[in-house]
Amino acid sequence: MGIPSENAGGLLKAAKLADYEDMPFMLFSLRETLGQEAEGRLKTLAECLESGDHEAAGRMAHSLAGGAAYLGMELVREKALEMENCLRRGDAVGARKAHRGFPDLFRRSMEALDRYIARMKKNA
Repeated sequence: MGIPSENAGGLLKAAKLADYEDMPFMLFSLRETLGQEAEGRLKTLAECLESGDHEAAGRMAHSLAGGAAYLGMELVREKALEMENCLRRGDAVGARKAHRGFPDLFRRSMEALDRYIARMKKNA
């Protein structure tokens, strides 16, 4: 089916989403699960970065990277991995820098995924 034209910014990875074309219910389910958990994880990530709890922030970044990878949200995955890797190296400044704009990137990626899913349902 291909990625919607709204994805000009490269928010979604076409090859990953193609994995779900024969089982759209799996994509719908994964999207719902991540959507339900994301707000809390994004909030916890920001709070942990602010408070200096780098271990917990690293776990949140890792979790968000994994969810994003399953859903083809490539830029979110890359940014979350950047934060996680910074924290592993003890680079809190780098992690906070990588976090700037992350919630918005996540939101825009989820919106692009929702447009893809709506199109997928329409074409079913």
